[in-house]
Amino acid sequence: MGLEGGELSFVTAASPSDCFAAVLDFESYPSWQGPIESCTVLERDSDGRGSLVESVVDLKIRQARYVLRYSYEEPRLVRWTFVEGDPKDVAGEFVFEDDGAGGTRGVYRQAIDVGRLGMLARGPAKAGLKKLLLDEAVRDLKARVEAA
Repeated sequence: MGLEGGELSFVTAASPSDCFAAVLDFESYPSWQGPIESCTVLERDSDGRGSLVESVVDLKIRQARYVLRYSYEEPRLVRWTFVEGDPKDVAGEFVFEDDGAGGTRGVYRQAIDVGRLGMLARGPAKAGLKKLLLDEAVRDLKARVEAA
């Protein structure tokens, strides 16, 4: 099937540093990232940031587990690549740019090869999965940083 995904631009009144910090707070994801049921940091980098993270996600059609490797360019970039799990491959990033007025212009990119999960995600279910991967992640991040 290959990697499929998309990108979504967004604007928030929160600073790039606040957005960056929220994305790095993996342990809190189940409380504010809608589809994420659990998130565990398995390894940390020399700065104490999660570098290897396991997540369990409710995809509506079933649960999926995956482990991602994270890299950073603080405070403007969080990038992840697939290590193991139910999908065949996952890659993505958040990019945060100062808007000149204390807020952030951001871009969220996410691509996934669902592998055998794809047999369950066809037609409307596949479109719903893409919406889940893009729209909900951005909506939930904006709600988190703007509530702070």
